[in-house]
Amino acid sequence: MASTSFGGAQLVMMALVGCAPLEVPIDDRTTEPLEVLPPEVEDRLSQYLIGANLPWINYGHDFGRAWGNNGVRSPASRAQLEADFDAMLGADVVRWFVYSDGRALDTSTPEEILADLDAALEIADARGIQLMPVLFDFFWFDEASIVDGIQLFGRREIAVDPDLRRDLIDTWIVPIAERYADDERIFAFDIINEPEWALSDGLHGAVAKETVTLQQMWDFVFDVAEPLRGGRPLTVGSAKAKDLEAIWLNAPLDILQVHHYGLGGLPSVEALGTDKPVLVGEFATDGTNVRSRMETYEELGYAGALPWSLNGDDRATDRQALADYFGN
Repeated sequence: MASTSFGGAQLVMMALVGCAPLEVPIDDRTTEPLEVLPPEVEDRLSQYLIGANLPWINYGHDFGRAWGNNGVRSPASRAQLEADFDAMLGADVVRWFVYSDGRALDTSTPEEILADLDAALEIADARGIQLMPVLFDFFWFDEASIVDGIQLFGRREIAVDPDLRRDLIDTWIVPIAERYADDERIFAFDIINEPEWALSDGLHGAVAKETVTLQQMWDFVFDVAEPLRGGRPLTVGSAKAKDLEAIWLNAPLDILQVHHYGLGGLPSVEALGTDKPVLVGEFATDGTNVRSRMETYEELGYAGALPWSLNGDDRATDRQALADYFGN
């Protein structure tokens, strides 16, 4: 079954809309970010992290099963991934989507997810690469559709209903936390990709057809984060610099992240006024001098950058440009 492909680049031409200033979410959680990052993470960041977005072979079912595909552990997927990671030799970290819109959850078990994560970590670690698993994508909130018996999107209620959210976390997040809390092969957990595109009260227009308020998104993000606390660093893949500044700059995250698709310059990290490391989690490779762009982000004080992408099927992706950057 052909996979669905999405990427931050598809959102480049979205028109901005006027919005009132965002209200700071109410949060009664007492947990704090890590006081000290794990030493191997600090080491990566201190030398300017060079990364890449895989970001999937099959969107939403590299981990688990859908349409008969058995994920990373299947021989066909494994063979492709061996070649993909060879193309990214030299990268410190690879960003890889896990649950995405949730399409594999109805046909998979937590044990299958863990088996695929084990296989993914083995492939990456053999090449000296850490993984940044991206747990969810904003398309989780889009309007549901059924393709050959599999539901795509349409899981807003799971995110906003406290009981459904608790079931999601207990079933699909807690096992990951228990297995990988101290696993140095994981650089960080990215809780959700570009959540701002699913906000009804955000700073720009939503893409997802079923939106949530900032408060609801905040509760979803940090409830998911709770069992992962105290282990690997946590981050959120913010869609724009304005989102990072308005929503996440002072949030209880260990590493900050912004995506940059050429809609203007990025502020320097000094201008952001944060002591936390800040990554450029996505930027286009198509039509871009990847090396020059990486150098620009370093000059602006960012701790590293991850080009988009190796396997994305979108107009921001130039696979050859990425392979050429790594010299593979």
